Amino acid sequence: DRDVTGVQTCALPILDHHNACVNCVRWSHSGKYLASGGDDKAIMIWKLFSKNRPTLMVANAFGKPTYETWKPISDLRNHRGDILHLSWSPEDKYLASASVDNKVIIWDAQQFPLVVHELNGHTSLVKGKFLAWSKVDRFLTSINA
Repeated sequence: DRDVTGVQTCALPILDHHNACVNCVRWSHSGKYLASGGDDKAIMIWKLFSKNRPTLMVANAFGKPTYETWKPISDLRNHRGDILHLSWSPEDKYLASASVDNKVIIWDAQQFPLVVHELNGHTSLVKGKFLAWSKVDRFLTSINA
């Protein structure tokens, strides 16, 4: 398939383990993991298990060809509200999640579902675009709405 600009596109598999709307999806910097968060208060961690050659395409739920196989490896459920944003640390050691429950949770990405720290000081929901890591995996900034 080609999009309107003429760039060739392909479909990834349907990631269907959420029970409500998915609000954010973020690839790890290594490209080996994918995190998704949604209105079901869940964060799913997906792992890339295989990449298929274009001649060995696997069809997804819509009958479209896909080149990759992703499988869920962890289901993180410490938030009490919709997940609005996810951010991998630069070296993929940590995953930060922000929610309408006014919390930011820092997860140990080497040992899911281990929580490293919960930031509870926000007085309103944490806006996604204001969650950012320093380049050395040591500092995280967050701003509420």
